[in-house]
Amino acid sequence: CSSTIAGMEENKEWLETVLARKTKDDCIVKVLKLESKPATTKGDNFIANVKKVSTEVLLKSGKKMKKSLIIKEQPNTEYLKNMLEIYGLFRKEIMMYRDVLPAMEDIMREFGDYTEFMWGAMLHYTIYDKLILHDLNEEGYILQDRRKGLNLEHCMLVMRSLAKFHATSVIMKHRGLICMEMFTEHVFENNYCQQLNRKFQNNVFINLADLVDTWGTEWNSVAEKIRTKILPNVMEKIVNLMKVEDNQFSVLCHGDCWTNNMLFKYGLDDKTPISVKFIDFQLCFYNSPAFDLHYFLASSSNFEVRKNSIPELIKVYHETLIKQLELYSYQGPTITLDSLNEEMKRIELFGLYTSITTLPVALMENSQSAPNMEELVKNVAENSSNIMDNWIEFQNPSPLYYEIIKETISQCIKNNSLLN
Repeated sequence: CSSTIAGMEENKEWLETVLARKTKDDCIVKVLKLESKPATTKGDNFIANVKKVSTEVLLKSGKKMKKSLIIKEQPNTEYLKNMLEIYGLFRKEIMMYRDVLPAMEDIMREFGDYTEFMWGAMLHYTIYDKLILHDLNEEGYILQDRRKGLNLEHCMLVMRSLAKFHATSVIMKHRGLICMEMFTEHVFENNYCQQLNRKFQNNVFINLADLVDTWGTEWNSVAEKIRTKILPNVMEKIVNLMKVEDNQFSVLCHGDCWTNNMLFKYGLDDKTPISVKFIDFQLCFYNSPAFDLHYFLASSSNFEVRKNSIPELIKVYHETLIKQLELYSYQGPTITLDSLNEEMKRIELFGLYTSITTLPVALMENSQSAPNMEELVKNVAENSSNIMDNWIEFQNPSPLYYEIIKETISQCIKNNSLLN
């Protein structure tokens, strides 16, 4: 990190300007020391470069204090940079922190909701490749271990917080406070993304069918249904699920709501989660709330929750959503619990795809075996025949992955939708 730190040393004056402007109560006048180090390990954040900058600053009063910042930068490697620019991911995240989230804060306070916001604060940005954020660790928020999955208590908190986030976005749209053209399209609906993903998605479902075949002869018919019902044009099938109907109840989905994109604060016992903050708002889009629910439950809940508590969690989400909309005196169309459950069934294919693509990463024991994302995107972009070769965990995922996928497929059969 020596070169990175040297680069930061040259920007002391710039940091002083940012901190002085954004932290008026602290009256910061000078940055005395700063140290930069990676904020994530390999396998935690695959696309952006994220650094933690620890500073010692001088206040106007003459006192010194320590302050920590998170700097998130667009990568400068060829294929990742090109992909992010085409998708407009940094532009979208900056709009979220600069425009959308502050407006959501105003709505919550307007109606007397003085609970903690479900996100952190942005200090500064450059168009459109860099974000400077408050370090949520300073407020007592920490990441959970992605490999363990979240227990019921954590999942309940996330469901309630997602519901409040979604409800507030409904008011934003109702009042015309959001630039909808930036959020109407899921990244999968982008033509470039479809070109990149088509072969990758085919490969993961081929691998899934081959895996199901190994479970015994009684599963052979299920494997065949995956090959004949799901695999043909699977990219188009997933994209078609994202078409918004005129009368559909839609919210601003986070879009990437998994364990590594949320930090928890705990009570005095250091065990009970009392608050959660979401990070990484690059994939937000307006659509059915079921997309966020499927993505979170498929990527982040532990095995016991998946097996026993999904209906309960959906009910808690719905109750909180309706309660928050009532707090906002919202009179527009909402969604019933039955309709929400039907939505969950309708887009079950998206949930299955999320499971088989995110779980090998989430359950990865050795983060050093995470793929080189630049090479992976390059292989996909160049239509390489060895797309999966860089992703060792897809070739040999953890034993828990097999257990979870078997339960997921069993639920699909039980729901009598995706595979019947």
